[in-house]
Amino acid sequence: MPKFQEVEVFVMLDENGDYVVADSWYTLGEAYTEVHGEADLARRVVKMTLKIQLPEIVEVSATISADAAGEVALTVG
Repeated sequence: MPKFQEVEVFVMLDENGDYVVADSWYTLGEAYTEVHGEADLARRVVKMTLKIQLPEIVEVSATISADAAGEVALTVG
């Protein structure tokens, strides 16, 4: 049986396309400020839970539209 590892990451993206990635919702805002400073820009947060089969390397590409909200399922392979 294949071994999978579950990973949860949070991405904060501002209207200029600047972003940070953190492994915790609680440190995301602090990480953004540390990298990009205090900015009065609209920001969007995406929480991703990935179940990745080990030890393969896989590239995943996804597009999330402006009106996407709630939970979105993405299945690859």
